[in-house]
Amino acid sequence: MVKGKDISDIEQLLLADPHVMRISRPAYAADVPAIDYSLWQDKKQAEEAVFSIVDYLQRPCVVDIFGVDHSARKRWEATLPKKAQELLDRNPVGANALSVVGMGVYQLGQGYRGTNHEEFARLRDGVFGDFPSCPYYSVPADEKFMIVKRTKTRLYAMLQFLSKQTRPAKK
Repeated sequence: MVKGKDISDIEQLLLADPHVMRISRPAYAADVPAIDYSLWQDKKQAEEAVFSIVDYLQRPCVVDIFGVDHSARKRWEATLPKKAQELLDRNPVGANALSVVGMGVYQLGQGYRGTNHEEFARLRDGVFGDFPSCPYYSVPADEKFMIVKRTKTRLYAMLQFLSKQTRPAKK
């Protein structure tokens, strides 16, 4: 996994590449709320789900010029240094990254025992609430960037909400 100074160096390399339109630094990289995993029946599953969400929040977003031409993007990526390829493989704009974080959101809905179930369900269901109805691969790069930005904002709001939840008092 690419971290720290390596990311900065790779970002500089990518920004100098004419195939890269923009790189957006993660807004939530250092400010991740603490979650009480005893709020779920399966603590380990909840930890893994939160980890996948936090990992997604901490990834830089790279927008390139290839649009829907996935094969051209893969050919270009193959010409880059290995660490740049690793960073691009984890690009939150990609459908695979969204699928993984979507599974994490789904897993958090399983066995939640905290207070305020309705608000949690509203936040959880709203993460992808305005996702495009067309195939994701056909969405223009700038729109994908905005989808990722909205998704990250909603994921962070959900984690903030969960960080303030407690278990209901026993009767």
